[in-house]
Order: sequence, then C-alpha cells, then structure tokens
Amino acid sequence: RHIGSLDLMTSDNTHYYSVIPIPIAVFNNGEGPTVYVSAGTHGNEEQGQLVVRRLIADLNLSDIQGRLILIPSLNLPAARVSARVSPLDDANLNRSFPGDARSGPTSTIAHFLTNVLFPICDAGMDLHSAGREAGMPALTYLGLNPDKELTKRSYELLKAFGFPHAMICEDGGDGMDDSAHALKIPFIGAEFKGMSSADPAPLKQGMDAVLRFLVHT
Repeated sequence: RHIGSLDLMTSDNTHYYSVIPIPIAVFNNGEGPTVYVSAGTHGNEEQGQLVVRRLIADLNLSDIQGRLILIPSLNLPAARVSARVSPLDDANLNRSFPGDARSGPTSTIAHFLTNVLFPICDAGMDLHSAGREAGMPALTYLGLNPDKELTKRSYELLKAFGFPHAMICEDGGDGMDDSAHALKIPFIGAEFKGMSSADPAPLKQGMDAVLRFLVHT
C-alpha cells in the first residue's frame, strides 16, 4: 500500500521552478488486473474527489487482488482553487489528451497518463460531478469506439457501475477515455449529482457504484 505523489514541475510567475505534488495511492496484492480510478480532472467537482479519498482511507490491502491505482485530485492545481480549468495555463484537462510533455502543465498531466499509467492498466474510470454551477442526474458516460469488442467491454463496466442513467456517444478525440481506448483499455466516466451540497446521498451512491465497479474488474 503505497501513498505518494506525482511531481508536476512547473515554473511561472507564481511558481518559481516549483514541484506540485499530485497525490496518488497504489494498492498491490498478488496476481490480478491493474485498475485505474481518478477524480478531480475538473477541480471544482468535489464529490468524486471525496469518494476516491474515502477509498484510499477505507480499503484494506486484503480487499485487492491485483493492483489498484487511485488519484483523488488529478488536476490538483485546479482543485486547490476549486476551478474547472487549471490556473496554471487555463487549460481543460479533459480536453487535453493525449497530451504533450512540452506544451504546459495540463498537457503534461495528460501525457503522463497516456504514456505511463494507462499502458499498465486493464480497465479504468474517471469520476466527475458537474461542478458547483451545475446539477445533473447520476449518470455513467460511455464513449463508443470503432472497436466493437472494446466498446462491449466498456459497456460491461457501465453496467457494473450501476448508475440509473447513461450518456452514450461517439468518442470526441481529446478526452481521457479516448486515450485509454486508443490503448485498447475499457474505460468509462461518471457524473455525480454536482453543485455544492452537504447531502451525503450522492457520496454514498457514488461510493457504492465504485465498489461495484471494482468487484467487477
């Protein structure tokens, strides 16, 4: 059970050759698949970040067969200021894939996932929650891919996640799921209730859904 950070190096008017530590946890126990779960791709979507932090706190190593990679606040610069896009470069992380390590900090995060983490994964998902300004029903997002077998495997993840609604459309080309699909990795996204709320119901609903996803994978 390893708790650490992905060190994003940046230098601008606010950060003078600084390292921004993006938190990561890895649970590794025996033989099995590697599964990726992240939240905080948009920094003002807090519910998914809380669920992933809860997973890190509550899961025991004995619960895992294989390897689980958890990133609670993937776009940590945006999460620190509760913003949808990064304050470092005004870029939307979920529109920055596959990324480029030489094109700014947000693109660097996307590049790291595409080239380092995703190639070792067997399945994955990214948690969203609409942001403070928007509300929506709990839904799972599935991007259709020309590879029908890959789409079928992603659809099985969607069913296991078990949210009451789904949004199914063609891959857009610049999202996190697009980069996963390009590597033949089944991948889904999810949206929680959104808006600022102390209501524990969407957090429990999300936690239960992620646990179903993990049991399936």
